[in-house]
Amino acid sequence: STNHTIHMIAVARAAGILLTWQDISDLSDVVPLLARVYPNGPADMNAFQDAGGVPALLHRLNESELLHRDVKPVFGKFEDQMTLPSLVDGQLTWTPCQGSQDGDVIAKPDATFQN
Repeated sequence: STNHTIHMIAVARAAGILLTWQDISDLSDVVPLLARVYPNGPADMNAFQDAGGVPALLHRLNESELLHRDVKPVFGKFEDQMTLPSLVDGQLTWTPCQGSQDGDVIAKPDATFQN
């Protein structure tokens, strides 16, 4: 969304990185649209979460080789970011995400919503 982009540019600037609207435009020309969440589609954030959320989206980006897996995340390992929480016998467990089960919300890399 535009609001997200405004904040992304501001956070980058605060970190000493000059990110411009042209940079965002250039990226949008090469990064496929993998999630149809408002305003780019009819799904809301709840539907996005039900479709697998951020772990499913990261899984799709990873399949497309659009992630730099050598970059250390804020915590844990990269693989930790692609796990989903669940309760097993009352215990919280994290299982690897296998991608989205809802192709109307999160697309497969070979069938993106828009390129």
